[in-house]
Amino acid sequence: MEARVSLKEIRTDKASKDKTSYKPVGAVISGLSILRYLGNRNTPVGVSQIARDVGINASTCYNILKTFLAEEVVSFNSETKRYALGLGLLDLAQPIISANNDLQLIQPRMKQVATEFTIMVSLWRRTDNEQMSLLAKADSDAAVRIHLSPGQRLSMWLGAMGRCMLAYSDLTESEFRSRFETLRWGEVPNFRKFMREARDVRTLGYAMDENSQVKGVTTLAVPVFQEEQDQPQLCLVATMFSGQHTVDEIGRLVTAMKDVSDVASRMTFK
Repeated sequence: MEARVSLKEIRTDKASKDKTSYKPVGAVISGLSILRYLGNRNTPVGVSQIARDVGINASTCYNILKTFLAEEVVSFNSETKRYALGLGLLDLAQPIISANNDLQLIQPRMKQVATEFTIMVSLWRRTDNEQMSLLAKADSDAAVRIHLSPGQRLSMWLGAMGRCMLAYSDLTESEFRSRFETLRWGEVPNFRKFMREARDVRTLGYAMDENSQVKGVTTLAVPVFQEEQDQPQLCLVATMFSGQHTVDEIGRLVTAMKDVSDVASRMTFK
């Protein structure tokens, strides 16, 4: 029987987002409806049938298709007067395709480390509002293990990851203190010690957090730099139960995590 310890509760007091109402743009909705319709068709379709099946005005449909054609999002056969999806969609989708390919390449390496050390290994990307978003994770096969939810977001200042991000931040000490005091900790760490450990990241290449992010949980983080970045946008994190590993094992884990980080630094995840 599998038991999981969830880290879902780890967030800042400001982590929840306001749900802002908005007014849908009709032309955008119609355009997306046309693309979905063409994507579900096995053969090209004329403008009249598209307008009828999608349920929009024929003139509007024609103008949207002409715009899409100019952008190569759809293709047009001048002999049959019919439309189909265009190769321009591949250009739009390529960043997502590349990101998925990169994730498929990095996850086996993450899984190898997770299995060898019976931990969870996760890759996080910086987003807006000083948060980190879970990009990928690999679990061990242990019956009791720590769990993270897909797409989960955390403050970029929490735990070992927070120390790594702070190490390369432009924030002054007083600016960071104001953020530090709003974070929701398992055990509030000593501020001076936290700052010192953040500075050490530049020398050591990693950071550790024991119990302050969540009681009973230790995290080890390694920053991931890409394309001569001065500040990392990615961070690789190992999450384990406190006291689970010896000092020698932690040393081997640091080496393994840095190896994965080196591989990830050559990928885009865009």
